[in-house]
Amino acid sequence: MVRAGVVSHPSQWAICGYNEIQRPKERYGIIDFPCLMNLLNINGFENLKESHYNWVAEGLKQNDHQHIVKWTESVGVGSKSFLETVKEELGYRARGRNVLEDKDSDSWQLREDQSAYGAYPQNDITNRYFWDI
Repeated sequence: MVRAGVVSHPSQWAICGYNEIQRPKERYGIIDFPCLMNLLNINGFENLKESHYNWVAEGLKQNDHQHIVKWTESVGVGSKSFLETVKEELGYRARGRNVLEDKDSDSWQLREDQSAYGAYPQNDITNRYFWDI
């Protein structure tokens, strides 16, 4: 919501990951903190909060709040194996989405292939109704 200009700091948006980390709920939280700390190689929740606070502050100083396609137009971003697992678990809801390599950021995305408006691959009938049939 910062990039969209709705708020100037993520703490101003009530339901977001920033607040979930900085002021975690006592019950029904959505972040697996032990797993997150393990992935980030951070010991202790207070160290996680401080590191996260500093990362966000540094990002806000850079004032580079542009639209980043991989985060806003993808179902997920991560390793190829992770996204293949996510796609499999989504089942039919992942129909039409593929695990695509993002060579610019050395990561993978689960998203729809981007094609020009009106350009359909041969034999693709997704989201089309043939009025002349």
